[in-house]
Amino acid sequence: MKFNFFSLIIICIVVTGCSPDPCGDLYLRKPNPYLEETLTYLKLGDRDTDQPYTGRCGNYSQKGNLLSIQQYQDGVDHGKWVFYYENGKVETQGKFEMGDRDGKWEYYYENGAPQQISYYNMGERVKEWIRFSEQGDTLWTEKYVKKNDE
Repeated sequence: MKFNFFSLIIICIVVTGCSPDPCGDLYLRKPNPYLEETLTYLKLGDRDTDQPYTGRCGNYSQKGNLLSIQQYQDGVDHGKWVFYYENGKVETQGKFEMGDRDGKWEYYYENGAPQQISYYNMGERVKEWIRFSEQGDTLWTEKYVKKNDE
């Protein structure tokens, strides 16, 4: 009996420790009006004290369901991002590398079936992209060649 109770406590700690903090105090801002760059800031008090955000956070629905997990470094999208449907299934997942989509991005239908597989190299479309129907049939494929490989 002690083992089961102890295991339950460990599981609770692990689950709550993995839940991201809410992204509620984050907002977008151009640090310089002459540049196109927009960064994500953590609201600390006023415009002069707010800092570009570094960390992992989550967005939640009004019901408390996790809708997305996002990561930032110095205010720039960086790291793994995951978006969820209200039913808890993954909608989209992929990673950013200093503001650019990078690597494999996967998109899913609400029933969990794959919808699309895409690849990026520092924001540029690369490799073969595939789009599926909800039944799993291939709807289309398109091959992207990196610009400097043409």
